[in-house]
Amino acid sequence: MSEEKTESGLAAIVNNRYFPYLLLALGTFFWSTNFLIGRVLASDVPPFTITFGRFAVAALIFAGMAIWHRWPLPRGKQWFYVIAMAVTGVLLFNTVLYWGLQHTTAINATLVNGFSPLVTMLLAVLILKEVATPRLFLGIVFSVSGVFFVAAKGSLDVLLALSLNRGDLIVLLGAFIWSTYTIIVRTITKEYPVLPATAYATLLGALMLIPAVCLELQNNPVTITGGAIASFIYLGVFASVIAFICWNWAVSKIGPMKATIFYNLIPLYAAILSPIFLGEELFLLHLIGGLLIVGGVITAVWQRTPRT
Repeated sequence: MSEEKTESGLAAIVNNRYFPYLLLALGTFFWSTNFLIGRVLASDVPPFTITFGRFAVAALIFAGMAIWHRWPLPRGKQWFYVIAMAVTGVLLFNTVLYWGLQHTTAINATLVNGFSPLVTMLLAVLILKEVATPRLFLGIVFSVSGVFFVAAKGSLDVLLALSLNRGDLIVLLGAFIWSTYTIIVRTITKEYPVLPATAYATLLGALMLIPAVCLELQNNPVTITGGAIASFIYLGVFASVIAFICWNWAVSKIGPMKATIFYNLIPLYAAILSPIFLGEELFLLHLIGGLLIVGGVITAVWQRTPRT
């Protein structure tokens, strides 16, 4: 009887309409720690090696899960979508983002990447024929404004002094790639389970990274320390397996338009965690920007409970 109650309790939690939003908040939190740990690793480990180390750990975990649960392999056109997930979500997005950061400032990159929810909304309307409600659009505007406020340090002069460069266009390409990944997730999970799709995409993406990381280490050999290995394990478990499952499962349930607005929680989480782990200062502008971001999220997803 106790097991039945436990199962029914878990089912009630999973089926709760707010559960996908909880997963999105959790997944983006782990992605924000990826930026912090990546910033520390980047001084000693080249980018492709960081990405491969992270996804190699995730691939091993997903492989074990796939074997244990005997997840079915994709069939027919499902393979196309799984490969597309691997290319966009694992291989290209991280590569393009690192490439863009080599040619632009962190402020510019944060601002440009903040447009990802708008790009996702546009693609969802054009490709999936979803409807963008005024509330959702307003929430995205609030959220993007919060990202702008934090990145510009609350100064209009900083925004006006910004100039676009090649790196900004590369980061914008990265935002488009991530939005495309989110649309692909929504498409494939209509006919194929989200966990196997995420697992096999990660496995394929890790394999695709091998040639790039071999070439990188050949030209720039490094010594992988115990600390780096521990970071790879953390990033593989939390910022890859758990975060991607949270994101992809939520997208499959509520769609990309509502899910994407949570993406802008990443700079808010990073602003909160940076003083704790990197010794950076937290200012009032972070609080104001954070309120705009959270307010945008609440505006987009809040639903009035009907009276009974």
